Amino acid sequence: MSFGVVLDEIITGLKAGDFARAQDEINLAVLTINNIGKGNLDEIIDPFIKLHMDEWTLSSIHKVEELAFRCLAFHRDMRPSMMEMAIELEQLRLSKWANSEDNITPTSEGS
Repeated sequence: MSFGVVLDEIITGLKAGDFARAQDEINLAVLTINNIGKGNLDEIIDPFIKLHMDEWTLSSIHKVEELAFRCLAFHRDMRPSMMEMAIELEQLRLSKWANSEDNITPTSEGS
C-alpha cells in the first residue's frame, strides 16, 4: 500500500479497498483520483472532519490530498520521496503555528 493511500484513508475515513462500495469506488485510490478529476474532493472528506472544519483545516486537507495524489502517480519517477513528503507535511504542520502567531498583536511597552 502506498503512503498516498494511507493519506486518503485518513482524509476520507474509508478503507483502501471495500467491496461494499459501488464497483467503480471499490479501490480508494481510484475513487479519490476520480473525485479530484471531477473537482469533487470536498465530497469525499470524512464527515467527522467536516463537522470540525475551519478554513485552515480545509486548506490543509486540500494540500495533503494533493500530496497523496502525487504519491499515487503511475510512474515511480513522478512520486515524491518519503523525505519530500516529510518536509511538506512538516511545513504544513508549522503553518498552523505561523497563522496563529500572525493573529497575535504585540502590545506596546509603557502603555
